[in-house]
Amino acid sequence: MSLGIVTPATRLYEKPTMRFIISLRSSLTFLLILGDVGYGVTARKDLRRSQSSLSTSSNVLSRASWSQQRRQQQQHRLERLIEDQSLLFIQLRGGGSDSDVSSNDYSTSDETRKNQVSFSGPMLSYSASPEATLPPALSVKGGDDMAMRSFQLTSFRNRAVTAVLMMAFLGFLSYYFKEDGLIVFTVLLQGILFQEMTQVIGGTFTNPLPKWGWFLTAAIAWNGPKIMPWRGTLFQAVSYGMIMMSSIGVTLQLNWQKKKTSDFREYIRQAAVVAITLVLVVLPTSFWIATLEEYGMVWIFIPVLYMIINDTMAYVGGQLIGKHPLLPSISPKKTWEGFLVAALSTVGVAYLLGSHANKLLNSAESLATWYPLDKMDGMILAAFTSLVAPFGGFLGSIIKRAYGQKDFGAILPGHGGVVDRLDCQLIVAPAVYFYLNLFKFATDAGASGGTAASSRV
Repeated sequence: MSLGIVTPATRLYEKPTMRFIISLRSSLTFLLILGDVGYGVTARKDLRRSQSSLSTSSNVLSRASWSQQRRQQQQHRLERLIEDQSLLFIQLRGGGSDSDVSSNDYSTSDETRKNQVSFSGPMLSYSASPEATLPPALSVKGGDDMAMRSFQLTSFRNRAVTAVLMMAFLGFLSYYFKEDGLIVFTVLLQGILFQEMTQVIGGTFTNPLPKWGWFLTAAIAWNGPKIMPWRGTLFQAVSYGMIMMSSIGVTLQLNWQKKKTSDFREYIRQAAVVAITLVLVVLPTSFWIATLEEYGMVWIFIPVLYMIINDTMAYVGGQLIGKHPLLPSISPKKTWEGFLVAALSTVGVAYLLGSHANKLLNSAESLATWYPLDKMDGMILAAFTSLVAPFGGFLGSIIKRAYGQKDFGAILPGHGGVVDRLDCQLIVAPAVYFYLNLFKFATDAGASGGTAASSRV
């Protein structure tokens, strides 16, 4: 309500400019008040966070202090137990008392004293080696041993499960798709083996196309004549033409790109890596195809079964009773005990299985040419897989150790890569085919080849 009183301040406020200035000042004052309130809230939050952080740090420090005290108590208790064991050990050795501890009978040389530990307590003061005073139950490695045992048990379980799944898959493949399915699967395995091996010994290829071109050339040259023997010359001619085209193409490419001497050396290195890989993994597995085509699936699955038994029992025997390394510079975990347990187990299974293995693979009767095995065949294969085939694994260990790799891959849990699983099989596959072709069925080799060829036309 206006009283009709007009003052100089009222006249000043009626001017538009002054009204704007006063409104602006009021707005700024309001914003400052809000800023102070927000700053106060933020400051209180920061204070609470600081207090929480200090509380957490205090808890951590108190826990660390408690852990340190706990470790000191455990160390003190361990020293007391060691003292008791030392006294008992001395009394059992010589029947001496506390006063006999410092006698010259237990004096040691300077070299031995370096490897000794000393403890002093209210009962005695005595120096002795840890092996002489510590019983196994008091070893400081006990926790590590338990953890290692748990890790080994988990690893063995993963290996067993993976092996069972692989055998189930092969059984499914052979039952429904017969030898044709196994041949296709073998070619896929060759590609996986080739990739893992070249990745380890060759590193990364700048251009992977030539690498796989060489693989295709080798697969045609080695697999083709075994699948279709009557077209063997054609496959060899095709592979020869691929080699010539590749050589000419690489020569023109290196000249056109004006490569240097170091580039030439890199190409030769990659070619050497591919060549040795093809010889190590693709050539041996091609004999699986030849064995399937000429003699049947039973001669594939039985050696594979024996090799799985041998590998598994070598692992079990080495973990349980293994003490003496077999080849410590190459594979420190392999032991003589595991090697002998694996050999006896494999030969024993072969003897018990005998000729009954034929009945376990009834689906093999669908092959055009099928030859059953007898007990003597099983014993020979078991002896070979036990005494000779493990050196394929040792060769794989040499390659991995040379390039600082633990495994060739990680596709199979508990096993590593496919090469880690089939390294011993790469030695068995050619040996089985040569045994059948040169000894067991030497007189029928030509006839069986002709029968297989005629059945595939």
